[in-house]
Amino acid sequence: WLWVDCVGWHWALAILISTAAMQASSNLAIWWLGHWVAEDTDSADGISTSYFLAAAGILLAANILCACARSLSFAQGNLRGARRLYDRLQTALLRAELSFFETPQGSYGRVLNRLGVRVLSVCVSVMCILQCFSALAL
Repeated sequence: WLWVDCVGWHWALAILISTAAMQASSNLAIWWLGHWVAEDTDSADGISTSYFLAAAGILLAANILCACARSLSFAQGNLRGARRLYDRLQTALLRAELSFFETPQGSYGRVLNRLGVRVLSVCVSVMCILQCFSALAL
């Protein structure tokens, strides 16, 4: 829940909704193409090939828009989360006792540099894991 707290509930909800919409539009487009292949287009009801192609095009365009929305919400949410997490870690570091910085390993610049690198690697890993998990879960 720390990730949701850092990202914010509205961005976490936007990520969830956009991921679900992308997966639903993908599944609907695949179902429609399967229905089109199974359907006899020369049947008596007069449904033309252009109707099937237009519907497939609309569904695929919706899928592309949903994929863009998902990617943008993931990126924006994770940037916000990384910024808030880094601010929290920096505040905790600045409030640390002075004896921490008196040790040879406790140089303030090195600690902040390592902190920034670690936050970046964690945020990139979390973003990739969440995208894989959401694709598998939905």
